[in-house]
Amino acid sequence: MFDLFSDLSLHFERYFILNEYSIHIIQWCVLGLFVLFVTLPIWKEKRSSYVFYAGIVLRVVLLGGMTVEMIHQVLSRQYTIETFEVLTDFMQFLIYGYVLLASLYYVITLPYLKNKGMFFVFDLSVLLLPLCQTVFIVFAESKKFFLSGDTGLVWRDMITILVMVCFAALLLHLFFRLFWHWKWKELLLFYGLIFAALLYIFYPSISKYELQSTFKSIVILAVAAGSFLTIYLLSALLRDKLRLRQWGAGCIAVFFLLLLNPVVNIPHTMFQFTKTELVDTFSEEYRPLSAVSAKAFASKFVPEDQSLYLNASHQPIPYHYVFADDQYEVNISAFTGELSGYSYRGRVEGKEMTDKEYRKKTIEFFERSGRSIDLQRIQLAVKKEDGETNVLLLPKMSQNERDSFAFATWKKGTLRQAQYENAIFQLKDIDGIRLTETEIKNRVNSIYQNLNLKPPVYQITGIDDFYYDWQHEVRVTTKDQSEFLFNGSTKEVISFKLSKAILQQKKGNVSDEDLLKIIGKTPKDVRKETGTSESKQYTFNRFSHVANLFKGDDGIELRVQSDSSIPHAVSNQDREDVYQQVLKRYKPYTIYKKQIKPVKMIDKEGNIDISWLVIIQTFGSNEHKIYEVNGRTKEVHRFDR
Repeated sequence: MFDLFSDLSLHFERYFILNEYSIHIIQWCVLGLFVLFVTLPIWKEKRSSYVFYAGIVLRVVLLGGMTVEMIHQVLSRQYTIETFEVLTDFMQFLIYGYVLLASLYYVITLPYLKNKGMFFVFDLSVLLLPLCQTVFIVFAESKKFFLSGDTGLVWRDMITILVMVCFAALLLHLFFRLFWHWKWKELLLFYGLIFAALLYIFYPSISKYELQSTFKSIVILAVAAGSFLTIYLLSALLRDKLRLRQWGAGCIAVFFLLLLNPVVNIPHTMFQFTKTELVDTFSEEYRPLSAVSAKAFASKFVPEDQSLYLNASHQPIPYHYVFADDQYEVNISAFTGELSGYSYRGRVEGKEMTDKEYRKKTIEFFERSGRSIDLQRIQLAVKKEDGETNVLLLPKMSQNERDSFAFATWKKGTLRQAQYENAIFQLKDIDGIRLTETEIKNRVNSIYQNLNLKPPVYQITGIDDFYYDWQHEVRVTTKDQSEFLFNGSTKEVISFKLSKAILQQKKGNVSDEDLLKIIGKTPKDVRKETGTSESKQYTFNRFSHVANLFKGDDGIELRVQSDSSIPHAVSNQDREDVYQQVLKRYKPYTIYKKQIKPVKMIDKEGNIDISWLVIIQTFGSNEHKIYEVNGRTKEVHRFDR
């Protein structure tokens, strides 16, 4: 039960569902509504006027919260690719704030409220705003489809708008008919429509469709109408049961007070008794780019007179940044610094060029990153298709297009699309990589010589592939299909796979001592050995890692992993103290959204400890700033770079 309440609070923080302003508005309004309920007996004859003016004050406050949300959207979303994203936070305040508080207000005041119809009309009109905005957005989208000649999508959007408008009109028509006169058939139809709208929430598979964002506004309207009419019907049914009605309203008011009051509430109290699982792992050596750094990097790939804007993201810790304007879109991988996507939607200019010129232009474009392409091991292949020219960057040992590390798509003299991985660049140009190609060559040769085998030809097939334990890795694949994964910072072998071809050459005679030698260990270093001959685990003296060895017909694989003794969960007691440490750098009223997240943190030596990541988004900005707070010392520093 403790976990249920704390998880409820953390759910809203974990997914950035409500901002700090909205949370405070909701909490103080809940407290205000409880005071309204408690003071109702005092007013007696003037009770109707009291609840009327209280209702007006509540709606002024809620409209103020909506205004604050819209101001933030205007300031932060100077440009956005997904127009529906603009409505997301606004609609979340309506569903979790406006609908909840208005419903609680009706639960407390409806028997004494003489202007029920006026308040219902006003509330439902406000909650129609997202639907109206959605219609305009879909029309704008349809105009683009029409100009591009895609009439199928235009008809799809028109039918969607018609269905939404008819649904809303029928819902409101039934609501007000039932407000005046009850008819069982209309009542069943009304709640049938509510149930259909709620399927969107209870069956997530429905929300996977492309048009899911357009239906959120219908869900809000349906939930509000269903809630308001249910309260109205129950109030009418209990008209003559004064005590039962008051006890019911009192219990509901007390429940929400305990759950949401701004002073001491149940979810935050439960933090003293609950824990959060340590799900995520990060590394001090492998920190993400900040939004500012990523924007400066993305701007290198567009003309100087173009201004890129950060597209909003609901990921608290960004793995990708998307920057765009009306013609360009640039995607940057936050942790690896790779160009994971570039596209240009403007007019095609220039003339056809020769293959040599396309190769040269492609190299120049990728080297805007400030790194040099390693032409000693990378080849450029040119392929023409459907009036476009594709330039692929491949390892010299491969002719397979699927092995390409990068591509650039040109139409005449205009670059339309591009993408690259760090593997195309020289090792010395990549942040965090200290390993040199000479050291790789010497190490591979040494491994094969120790196995009494001839050193093969090899190629680098991945740099910072982001797969292995948050380390700067360099992946090397030999001609016999063996793989060696190096830590690019410490230069150690952290994983390898000896191919079936090697086993055949050695006739299966590869000793464990030979395998340990590849990772720089000897049998004397082994403190403990467990498992079978096909699957073993080695624990070492004075080494905070374990080695997992697997032998099979397809080869031999060994992986070095951290041997962490830290717990799988951490107490939530420190959450507030951690947040206060970071809050010293800000004025509290500037915080728009926050998230406090305990994680496993790998230090430069490869040891794992507990840290807290505090993600801060300030009012009027899309940028998420990430701070690391050491779990033991409470020392604070910026995690993103």
